[in-house]
Amino acid sequence: MTGREVPLTGDLLVTSRTADIYDRGDGTVLKLFFEGTTREEAEDERDLTVLAHGLGATEVECRELVTCEGRYGLIIDKLDGESLTSIMAARLWSLPRLSRVLADVHLAMHDLHTPALQDVRELGAGLLDDEQFSFLDDAQRESLRARLLALPEGDSIVHMDFHTENVFAHRGTFTVIDWSTGARGAAAADVAMTTMLFQDAESFPGASRLMTILVQTLRNQVFRIYRKEYLSRGTVTEDAIERFMVLAYVVRLGTWHVDSEREMLRERILEQLERP
Repeated sequence: MTGREVPLTGDLLVTSRTADIYDRGDGTVLKLFFEGTTREEAEDERDLTVLAHGLGATEVECRELVTCEGRYGLIIDKLDGESLTSIMAARLWSLPRLSRVLADVHLAMHDLHTPALQDVRELGAGLLDDEQFSFLDDAQRESLRARLLALPEGDSIVHMDFHTENVFAHRGTFTVIDWSTGARGAAAADVAMTTMLFQDAESFPGASRLMTILVQTLRNQVFRIYRKEYLSRGTVTEDAIERFMVLAYVVRLGTWHVDSEREMLRERILEQLERP
């Protein structure tokens, strides 16, 4: 294990699906990945964050890769505001405006273009050899791979995990965080993933049924306004989003490994394979 060793200091701000985030008290945070995260995975997120910042896709700058108590971590600029999720929860009357902000941020990101990132179609196709896709036989796997690679190309910056918890208020504007699945491709691929996240993804682990229903009701409202705003101002069509849904299911299943979503995603992928 290499990388400058740093002590574990500061307050724990939040625990995400992949890491603990600590406030270092100097304008930066330590994103300390869980045990099992490889150096390559940590380096990939560092490189993607640096590239996204350089292209203007995020205001957050990644300072360095470090190690701490046997785990890899990234030292990143601290945000001075809250997530769009938290802001919405505290100001429900602002839900329509903030939902349009979500569309604004996504549209602005898709206006940025680069050849430097991995093709999102290749990202999805490369995941098919992972254990998560062992439910496919060889013929199904190769059919799915061919379908992903045949999707329309593009060179927009795509995030592939774009939702309200990854958009933060910062320095008087809003910015996008968590670039571990950043890639390049058709904007419709990113909107398809956001569609899946709003409609199918797990809300909060361990939430009660009542809380889940309440959160999903609010999510549906946010998504409806966001999607209407995005489609009215962008060049992405409903048909294009639908075509890219198969890629969204593959990337979600192959990247995040959420137990409660696994069977649903497998079913969605098999349904897509049955379509002409």
